[in-house]
Amino acid sequence: MLLREYLIYYLGSNGSSTISIIIMLSQFHNQTIHAILNSSTIQHIH
Repeated sequence: MLLREYLIYYLGSNGSSTISIIIMLSQFHNQTIHAILNSSTIQHIH
């Protein structure tokens, strides 16, 4: 959520293209977090 708010602040209001960029980056960010968690922790979180 903080990443999304930062991107909104950083990019400003550029319409739907900004929103799609934010969604794309947040999905990539979530995948990166899951990859790091899966590689560095025992999988009993889920």
